[in-house]
Amino acid sequence: MTACAATGAWAFWGAPHNVEVVRVPMPLRDLPESLTGKTIVQISDLHVGAIVSRDYLRKCLELVSSFEPDIVVVTGDFVTYDGPARIDEAVALLADMQPGMLATVAITGNHDFGSSRGGFTNRQVADSLTEKLDGIGIRMLRNSAVEIEGLRLLGVDDFWGPTHELEETLASGDAEKPSVMLCHNPDFVDQPGWGNFRGWILSGHTHGGQVRLPFCKPPILPIRNHAYIAGKVELPGDRTLYVNRGLGYLQKVRLNVSPEITIFELSRAA
Repeated sequence: MTACAATGAWAFWGAPHNVEVVRVPMPLRDLPESLTGKTIVQISDLHVGAIVSRDYLRKCLELVSSFEPDIVVVTGDFVTYDGPARIDEAVALLADMQPGMLATVAITGNHDFGSSRGGFTNRQVADSLTEKLDGIGIRMLRNSAVEIEGLRLLGVDDFWGPTHELEETLASGDAEKPSVMLCHNPDFVDQPGWGNFRGWILSGHTHGGQVRLPFCKPPILPIRNHAYIAGKVELPGDRTLYVNRGLGYLQKVRLNVSPEITIFELSRAA
């Protein structure tokens, strides 16, 4: 009985803020020598809103800054939207984060298109978020790409939202460059339209399931393909998916699924 109570207390009060820093090698074909050893730090699913502690998120962003990353990527769900003030809160919070030395880029998640009651279809919410984040130096990739010292970073709008354009995104920039795609919902990798894309795909959205009992899959997952719960997944066609477990939550509970900051170290693939 005591053990159950202790586990429950940890799940609700300790585990949701027990951040794990995960280091992952990222080999990329034809990576320029100047980028070898550089780092990409990924965070995801902050869910700034009524539930997630602002002090906790601030400490997470301070931790990101302490790593002095070369590139920072944010893979969506900045807010749990319940009004315009949430966007301003998220922007104010992120304004204090040290930007990547080479770039800070981001994409939309489903919650960045309004509330679930509205079906995540409010383009004005996403456009407002985009404008304000661009204003503090976080470049939003909305079905577009940017090249950083020979590395192509692409970002597609959220799969559940109304404005995702995968083929348009993949057509952005030089396809022969080493490439990293930011794609909030990992289910998107099973959709047609990826063509000859080779490289890494960084996602979030799942929160790792938030709760995972031993030998069981998480009881609630917002994805169709349960191979994409969390972590690294090798895909056909020389593609690698990585699903970050996120920092925030929709309900304040985690068990055996820590929130995550991921540090990728770039190297040249053999």
